[in-house]
Order: sequence, then structure tokens, then C-alpha cells
Amino acid sequence: MTREQAKTMWPIIKAFSEGATIQAKFNDRQDSWSDQHSGNIGFSTQAGTLDYRVKPESMIRPWRQSEVPIDCWLKSKASPDVLCHIVAVGPKLVTIVDSIVRFADYQKLLDTCEHSCDGGKTWSPCGVMEAV
Repeated sequence: MTREQAKTMWPIIKAFSEGATIQAKFNDRQDSWSDQHSGNIGFSTQAGTLDYRVKPESMIRPWRQSEVPIDCWLKSKASPDVLCHIVAVGPKLVTIVDSIVRFADYQKLLDTCEHSCDGGKTWSPCGVMEAV
């Protein structure tokens, strides 16, 4: 291993020692990254072998206007017995609760609500999961 390779590998080795998941792929192909589940990873620095990275964390971001599921239900995390129906989207989401029209900000929905598209059998965050 050269000093330059050591500089490149150090953050990955450090993260591995702290319990992070390490991923690898063949560096001469466009394969997808795969988790290295072994507690003993043999980091290779030979040309034509593997590239390594710390597995990216995922996060949930608010819906964009085009991603909002129309005709689904929302419930408040604080008051799960209060349901509202998503009826329209625009710069703000339009919902109806007990015949009252309400407008909601997408970030506020992510922070305070969950949605269901199957009549309330399952509930999911009001956003999209993305890798960081």
C-alpha cells in the first residue's frame, strides 16, 4: 500500500472500525455496490480489484408536488385518530377534514403526519426515501 492509497483508505478503515457498513465493487466495471458483511474485510489496493466506500445513509425528504399520492389519507402523528383526505396538490397540499378545507406545507407534513393509500392498513412517512 502506498501513502496515497493509505490516505484514501483511512476514512473507510476508520468507519469500519466504528461499526459502519462498508461496500465494495469491482473498479473496472459498472457493478452495483455490495455490502461487505464479514467482520474481517481484506481491503485490496491492487489495480483492477475493488473500490470501497462507506455505505451511504438514507434520509426521507418531503414530497415534491408531482409525487403526492392523491386520494390517500393523512393522519397526525400527535392525534392518530384524526384523519384527513388528500384531494389536490399545488404549492401547498389541499386536504379535507370534517368538511373543512385545509392547506399544508410539504415539510410540515413530513414532520407531523403519515399517509395511507390502502384505506389505513399501512402508514408511511409523507416523503421519499433517498440515499444521502
